Amino acid sequence: VVEQSYVLNWCEIHRRSHPNDELTKEQCLTLVNSVISAASSPSNVSENCERSSWPVLTEALFKRAPLEQRSFARIERALRQLEELTAQFGRPKPSVEDRGIHHFFWARMPSIWTIEMEYARVLASFGSLKAALDVYLRWEMWDDVITAYTLLGQSNLAEKCIRERITSGDETPDLYCSLGDVTKDPAHYEKAWELSNHKSARAMKSLGLRSLTVEKDPSKAAEYLEKSLLINRFQIDLWFTLGCCYLQLKNFPKAETAFRTCVSLEPDNFEAWNNLASAVIFSGRKQVQAIFFCSTSSKTLQLL
Repeated sequence: VVEQSYVLNWCEIHRRSHPNDELTKEQCLTLVNSVISAASSPSNVSENCERSSWPVLTEALFKRAPLEQRSFARIERALRQLEELTAQFGRPKPSVEDRGIHHFFWARMPSIWTIEMEYARVLASFGSLKAALDVYLRWEMWDDVITAYTLLGQSNLAEKCIRERITSGDETPDLYCSLGDVTKDPAHYEKAWELSNHKSARAMKSLGLRSLTVEKDPSKAAEYLEKSLLINRFQIDLWFTLGCCYLQLKNFPKAETAFRTCVSLEPDNFEAWNNLASAVIFSGRKQVQAIFFCSTSSKTLQLL
């Protein structure tokens, strides 16, 4: 059991220290499957091993569920695993003395609410929002409840939930931003901005996108988006939108800066590469520089 716990912890370290790509996930899945196979193997079931494997097996199955949800062929098994993990906490067997609680911290076994939140997240990921909403309501996860109501088109219930939270004294910038999303009232974003002491990136992002899509004012939108990116620069989609605003304003040097930051954060964003090339060309730079920044595909070179 100690070795199995070590493998699970090493798997978590490996996941956190490597890129979030398919290769890393497959490597983690292989490690988790090896632990599950060893923990549930009949040849390993002795009196001592049986008592100490329950937390390890629970943690391993919990880790496997999100790794399997990437595949449509295995997502049903992932859901069943999470359902079973939730249900086992209320069963009389195995008894407390047989659950190997002394190995609890070694295995980093998840709590029941952590498992249910993961279950709700998997449900929501493939569109079963109503089932996920039931879990959110049961655990009073109000931010997720508001998001679920909004996605289900029940804006009135979302607004009611938000106002109840605000009335109860739980005033936060995110709540006012959510209220602005539901009511389409920009005053709530301004309130969130003031309440956060000018530190809410979400409030400025929402005001910027509203200025661009509703008011059709790219200059004002760029001002808001820049404030949001000063607070949190790791918003890839916002860098792209800011670059598009500057393209509309014909401010090509700033557009180039925005798109260059975008591709540095997401090198596979082909649209950002193409827009970066356009910004370089229209800013009067040599075409050789545009070729350097964009991909070398034949279609892109023909456009130049």
